[in-house]
Amino acid sequence: MKIGSDGRVSIGTVTTPSGYRLFVEEGILTEKVKVAVKSNAEWSDYVFAKDYQLASLPEVEWYIKQHQHLPDVPFSSGGG
Repeated sequence: MKIGSDGRVSIGTVTTPSGYRLFVEEGILTEKVKVAVKSNAEWSDYVFAKDYQLASLPEVEWYIKQHQHLPDVPFSSGGG
């Protein structure tokens, strides 16, 4: 375990990637996780707004095939 002078923590042999405060090599096993964002505006979908341009099903299908997740949904390629 390493704790840098900047407060970043690494558990394992890899240095904490920039932009993160905690990195755990090979994952974490837990029974509960709470994810909190600073505000709802950081991850709102706005699909019910009158001016929201809803993508067509073929567009959504293409996006999922290319990126393996829904458009505009935060995604981590970390597997699990």
